[in-house]
Amino acid sequence: MAKTRGTGLLMVWTDIDPEFEAEFNQWYDEEHIARLLQVPGFLSAGRYVAVKGALKYLAMYELEDHNVLRSTAYLDIVKYQPSPQRAKTGTSRIGRNFLRTAYRQIFPVHTNPIEHVNAGRILTHFAGFRRLKLDPVSLLGGLSR
Repeated sequence: MAKTRGTGLLMVWTDIDPEFEAEFNQWYDEEHIARLLQVPGFLSAGRYVAVKGALKYLAMYELEDHNVLRSTAYLDIVKYQPSPQRAKTGTSRIGRNFLRTAYRQIFPVHTNPIEHVNAGRILTHFAGFRRLKLDPVSLLGGLSR
């Protein structure tokens, strides 16, 4: 079964001066997110605005793995071939207090909910073998990803 959730996360925070907000939001919503979601390994994206306090804008990207940010596809699209609008309006150009952080998931270990269910069923099923002095993990060849 296919993985249902990635293990990487990219979070980008920024403040934008009011005179640039309309153009920035249009670029981000209509171009930037669409381009990033074309990069293999970018699974989903969402944008948020702070209810109060600083940093006003947050963009979150779910990644197949944090190493997507080192891929040729990502570097070409984002770093080396920016669109004319990105060169003019991009977060790193007009954003203040710009913060970009990548994360690697450390818990839970499994990213496929079915793995949890199946592992639980298997171990429950093999619990009876313990009474027979059999080790279910060795019968399965070990449990690994």
